[in-house]
Amino acid sequence: MKAKTMKDSDVRVGNIVGIPVEWATVDQIGDECTVLLQDGEYAHIPWTAIEPLPITEEWLVKFGFTQTGSSQYNHTLLHFEKDNDGSVIQIDFRPEHDGMVWVSISDVDYEGCIVTPIRFTNQLQNLYHALTGKELWNDPKFTQSRCA
Repeated sequence: MKAKTMKDSDVRVGNIVGIPVEWATVDQIGDECTVLLQDGEYAHIPWTAIEPLPITEEWLVKFGFTQTGSSQYNHTLLHFEKDNDGSVIQIDFRPEHDGMVWVSISDVDYEGCIVTPIRFTNQLQNLYHALTGKELWNDPKFTQSRCA
């Protein structure tokens, strides 16, 4: 299944996006998307070539989540958590359902709310930022380049 093409309104600076052959970090949003490549170089990519990256187990771990369990009924359900200063971000990940994840935020007693299912890394980054005020992705190359 081919991912949809992205628009500038789908991303924030710092989001991870797919580009031909690899992934990159959004650096500037304009008529084209300026991205920081994995090798530390910058590239200007037309929006028609930018795609959202599906959430995978690998991305959840890179984002600092820890797998805390799994279950198997009619499908595989993997549970991931990330501590956020007294609240817990929980993710239920169903790999065989197009990588859909269900995100919930709860306090230490696990009383919380369920948030709409999402599918792509930029959606998870934007939701996390909206709920916590923090960035989910802290790539040192990106941080250093933004401060230079």
